[in-house]
Amino acid sequence: MTEHVTMFSDDALAVLDAMPHDASATFAYHHFAGGFYWSDEFPDTTSPDWNVVSHDDVYRYLIRIRRCITFDDADLTSLPLWRQVVHFAPNWPGLRADRREGAIVKRLRAAERLAEKCLDELDAELSGRDGDL
Repeated sequence: MTEHVTMFSDDALAVLDAMPHDASATFAYHHFAGGFYWSDEFPDTTSPDWNVVSHDDVYRYLIRIRRCITFDDADLTSLPLWRQVVHFAPNWPGLRADRREGAIVKRLRAAERLAEKCLDELDAELSGRDGDL
């Protein structure tokens, strides 16, 4: 059986490639993707371009793949989505080395620990309710 690989559309790649790098971009942890994303990587969620890029939540896979690359948990030859962006959207700010190397590695590890702690606390709280939801 052939595995289905979700990829960006040509229009989404064009949007990503046109995203301008912002040296003062801020970053946040995306809990569903398990990695950081920066404010200059994707269009504003109110813009029509967001609908193009966010279709099928492919952007989440991209964030997760970068997380795996950051921790050296990935073989780039097995990541067609990453290769697609590298090839067809080479100007996307999310490809910058400083977003997967250096000081950001330590910060990402800390964010993952904090996310895990928060989930454990939520699980404990919900478990104590005995079905009172």
